[in-house]
Amino acid sequence: MRNIVLLTGITGYLGSYIASELVNRGDVVIGLKRSDSDLTRIKRIINKLILYDIDNVDYIYLFSQHQIDIIIHTATCYGRNGESPSEIFDSNLLFPMRLLEVAQSYNVAGFINSDTVSPRTLNNYSRSKKMFVEWGREFSINNKVKFINVIMEHMYGPGDSKSKFVSYILHSLYNNTPEISLTSGKQKRDFIYIADVISAYMVLVDGLHKLDEYYEDFELGSGQVIKIRDLVEVIHQLTKSSTILKFGDIPYRNNEIMHSQSDISLIKGLGWSPTITLDEGIKLMIKEDFK
Repeated sequence: MRNIVLLTGITGYLGSYIASELVNRGDVVIGLKRSDSDLTRIKRIINKLILYDIDNVDYIYLFSQHQIDIIIHTATCYGRNGESPSEIFDSNLLFPMRLLEVAQSYNVAGFINSDTVSPRTLNNYSRSKKMFVEWGREFSINNKVKFINVIMEHMYGPGDSKSKFVSYILHSLYNNTPEISLTSGKQKRDFIYIADVISAYMVLVDGLHKLDEYYEDFELGSGQVIKIRDLVEVIHQLTKSSTILKFGDIPYRNNEIMHSQSDISLIKGLGWSPTITLDEGIKLMIKEDFK
């Protein structure tokens, strides 16, 4: 059965991949973007999308025009471009909360939220994301709206922003940057390739009706960990880079997480499993990003 999906963050990395997959499946995709958003990531499918500018649209009008089945929320503000705390708060808490309230009024079947594995105390970004989850959980239970919270580990893949760790390291090493300063690299992280992320979201969309609870957390990752140092050395070897890796040059951040690993048993119960190993994923990035 074809779904009508409202997708926030459609011009971003995750959102654009989700939009492409939904369109390929035959679902109707209504995308929310800013009026000044860069449309590059969705240019191949733009004629198959229904787009609204968040800064110009009235949410009640939007929902009255379309019988939306599911909301997938991927939009986020990291605070990397000088945004104030109030701007981060508005983007990561107030905006999705307003959507959730209107969705309940129009009997939307479910809300899939893209959460972060980062701890609440790390920065304003993670604090605002966790605050929305708390408010969303209470609202969904009290108002009988299904709320799926996807707690995302470290996503990577071709075409991602060069500010993201894996993409930054890969591009730096491929281009033989003379040297890179790094921490000691003993942190253990769980990395998940973008194609596996997208297949997981599709499983959640299709499995929404099977869930008994109004609120559920789904951890999403590969379920495996690797030390940051080992990951960097793998990429160094695959790119045959001459870059000097200066491990230990940078101290760990305050509140640094030393071990982050997803428990994917719950989403595996819906029939999903990751298929791309880290080594395969890096090779795919090299192939796509430098062709």
